[in-house]
Amino acid sequence: MSQQTAIHLGLIGQGISRSSAPRLHRMSGKHLGLAVDYGLFDLAAPGDFASCLQRCQQAGLTGVNITHPFKTLAFQQATWLAEDVAAIGAINTILFTDEGVLSGHNTDWSGFKAAYRARFGDAAAGRVAILGAGGVGRPIAAALQQLGATELHIFDRDRQAAERLAADLRSPNCPIIVCADVASASAAVDGLINATPIGMHNHPGCPLPVDCFGRPAWAFDAIYTPIDTPFLRHAKAAGAEILSGYELFLHQGIDAFRLFTGRQIGIMDLRELLSSP
Repeated sequence: MSQQTAIHLGLIGQGISRSSAPRLHRMSGKHLGLAVDYGLFDLAAPGDFASCLQRCQQAGLTGVNITHPFKTLAFQQATWLAEDVAAIGAINTILFTDEGVLSGHNTDWSGFKAAYRARFGDAAAGRVAILGAGGVGRPIAAALQQLGATELHIFDRDRQAAERLAADLRSPNCPIIVCADVASASAAVDGLINATPIGMHNHPGCPLPVDCFGRPAWAFDAIYTPIDTPFLRHAKAAGAEILSGYELFLHQGIDAFRLFTGRQIGIMDLRELLSSP
């Protein structure tokens, strides 16, 4: 693919004005000699998603990333799904093919596995509490089942969402327990995960009271804007080793860029690019 070949991409979500995704994809493209443009489609309501996706396809975009709160809606719109995505029930990447197929992928799933292994090596995830059973909680739960999780405790304010996750991802090797509140979910766990929007720049706060952090071995926050969230600060104070949402952002971005362009950028190259002014 020549430097003159334009690759048109985008991100669909809500409250995404501060997203670093455009910079990641543009700089990755420039580094590899590709002309990449990447637009933001910040939607006001879930009902706008399908029409936005159609406009992106008609405009000739190669594909789009999808973020909160549209990942489960995107799953419903895809006309083809990558392997292992069907059980997850959410996608964060769609490719538009010349034949009109909307090809659905989940790089949160693959990206979280890569980020976890890069940070913790072969250490088993153990018993893990996941706060949030939506578009990011689902792929992370699926990834944890391949990372040595022995039990998942799920809490979501929408109990039906948590119960659907438990039913869709049930496994004899990793029971999934739907919890009535955050206190019971987080009790006596090895890992703590925030998969809610609480802590984002436009959703300030912490999803877990300070007295519910316990003594986890590790913790992860899917939020990366900001990187240093109250959730991670409290988890670190409780003695946990930290995996930031920025690591997921990097690894899922690498996977998405490869899907969009067929080219691979290394993690160290990407870190260096994004650390430059």
